[in-house]
Amino acid sequence: MKTTLLIMAAGIGSRFGTGIKQLEPVDDSNHIIMDYFDIQLQPFEELEKAMKWWKSNKL
Repeated sequence: MKTTLLIMAAGIGSRFGTGIKQLEPVDDSNHIIMDYFDIQLQPFEELEKAMKWWKSNKL
């Protein structure tokens, strides 16, 4: 099974409604995104594709 990771946590979160997006729990164990600092060591194929697309299509 392939696992895909998509992180969209930029900005101050004025429309987010609950405060700082980067400090919101992202799973059932109440981990925040910063708890996954070593995520780049995991094989996320779809993340790599998204990053390559973003780099080639950014304005």
